[in-house]
Amino acid sequence: MKNNASVFLEKLMQAYYSGVLGPHLHEKFKLPKNAKTKEEKARYLFYSISLDYGVRAEKLFEKMRSLYSDRKELFDPLFLSSMKKQSLVKLMQELRMRFPRQAAERWKRNSQKLIKGYDGRVLNVFKGDADEILQKLREFYGFGDKLSRLLLRVMVERGIIKQPKGFERMSIPTDIHDVKLAYRAGLLREEPDYSKHAKKVREAWTRLSLERGFLPADVDRALWVLGAEWCYKKRCDECPVKEECLKKERQ
Repeated sequence: MKNNASVFLEKLMQAYYSGVLGPHLHEKFKLPKNAKTKEEKARYLFYSISLDYGVRAEKLFEKMRSLYSDRKELFDPLFLSSMKKQSLVKLMQELRMRFPRQAAERWKRNSQKLIKGYDGRVLNVFKGDADEILQKLREFYGFGDKLSRLLLRVMVERGIIKQPKGFERMSIPTDIHDVKLAYRAGLLREEPDYSKHAKKVREAWTRLSLERGFLPADVDRALWVLGAEWCYKKRCDECPVKEECLKKERQ
C-alpha cells in the first residue's frame, strides 16, 4: 500500500504545484482588509484559529473576517480581558458557534495569558525555533497539537513571521480530511477514525512527505483542498488522484 500512497502523493503535489487545485489553497485564511500591521494580522489568526473545532472552517473564517471588519477591537487582548464573560458568550451565540461558552472561555483566558506572559502581543509568542513556538502555543487554552501547528503554518504562509528553524520538518496538523485520505491512499488499513488514528496519520503523512522531498506544510495545504473541495463535494470524476484512490476498491 505504501507504493500506492507514494504515487498518490506525487500526483497530488504535481496538481498542487501546477495550480490544478485552484484558488481554494489561500481563500480559507484570507486576511481582513483592515488588518494592517503584522500584530493585527497575528491577532486575527490567533483568535480565529482558536475556534476552529466542531465547525465548518470556511464558514468560521467568513464570520471572523466579517467580525474583524466591523469590530476590530474584539481581537484586542486588552479589550477582551475587560469584557464581561456573559457578553462574550452572547457574542459567540450570535456568531452561532457550536460551543459558545467554551469559545468565550478560550478568548477570555487566552487574552489574559497574552497580557500576563507576552505583553499583550501575539507576535511575542512566535519567537524561537519551531519546537519552542509550538510548546508555547500548546500552553494556551484550546491549542493542542493540531491548532498549534496550523497557526504556525499559516503565520509563515501569510508572511507574518519568517520561517523558524525546524519548520521544514514540522509534522502536519492532522484533521479529519487527512485521516480519510490516508485510508484512501493506502497509508491507513483500518476504517478511518479521527480520535483513534490522528497521531498515526500525522506521522505517516509527515514521514512520506519528507521521504518524497515535499515540505509537510505544502502537503498539508494540498490535502486540505483535496478533502474539502473534491472528496467532501464528491467530485470524484474530476479528482487529480482518482486512479490512486482506493475508495472504490474497498466498497
